[in-house]
Amino acid sequence: MTTNALMAYAIALLAAAGVFAVIMGFFANNKTMLRQREMDELIENITKSEIESQREEANIPNPKTWSGYWYALGASAGIVQTSPSRTGAMAAGISLVAFFIGTFAYPREALIGAMMAIAVLFAFRIFLVSKANKRLARIDEQLTDLLSGMRANLSANMTPQQAILSQVGEIPAPLGDELRTLKGDLDVNIPLDSALENFAQRVPSRELHFLISSMRIAISQGANLDTLLETLQGIIIQRAGVRNKLASAIAQAQPAIYVTAIAIPAGLIFSFSSDEKNRDFWLSFNGLIAFGVIMVLYVASLVAAQKQIKKVKEA
Repeated sequence: MTTNALMAYAIALLAAAGVFAVIMGFFANNKTMLRQREMDELIENITKSEIESQREEANIPNPKTWSGYWYALGASAGIVQTSPSRTGAMAAGISLVAFFIGTFAYPREALIGAMMAIAVLFAFRIFLVSKANKRLARIDEQLTDLLSGMRANLSANMTPQQAILSQVGEIPAPLGDELRTLKGDLDVNIPLDSALENFAQRVPSRELHFLISSMRIAISQGANLDTLLETLQGIIIQRAGVRNKLASAIAQAQPAIYVTAIAIPAGLIFSFSSDEKNRDFWLSFNGLIAFGVIMVLYVASLVAAQKQIKKVKEA
């Protein structure tokens, strides 16, 4: 086995160990913080069942499929979903373009084309996740303003529908845009319960699903909505405080993941293009096996890191 092959294996193993060490260290340091995040289990179960029923009724693709995965990312980022497969087709399209550029334009190597396709796909995902996180964080921040306005109008003897519609124009984007869409549904005589259901489908915010599920139950049972909103407002404020602390802690681990995600493909491209002997090795049988091992460890490390972060967020 050549020196280049040993270096390739070493880079892959060190990168995988580094990613796991960063995430596990982050998880261990935040156990105390996680214990502070207490959720109401009954309401949480109701929320999850509501989300699942909404997904099935709206013909939203299963999130475990390619289309469903990218659909969820696109919806979170605020991309208009003209079809369930739109964002998935965009992701596949840009990765294919990158592959063909690397394979047939420059440097005219199929291996480099495949690496470029993976890198572009990963970059597109980072863009969507970043945009979605900013949008949902802003929506969650605006929920307390929405609840305050609704409570004030309910005290003035408005109906629940009137109280919600009174906030159209009062709340800025992005939540304001969703409220205008809600008003459009009500203007065409869609029942309030169905309009709220559509609202929850468009905005994949856990806080908003929690709020809408509780409101729909209260409205259907004729409960005192003002008292419920007061309670929900307090819960959302508490959850926002814990969420902000978790987001700050997670942000400290993200740079290490991004550096690792960029460094490994960059190192492979440099090794492939820097020397003719290196190129011959990577195109040989042993080189292809080494590349496969590196890619498996690379993808597995990133997936494991993201799952660990997701568990921390949802704990």
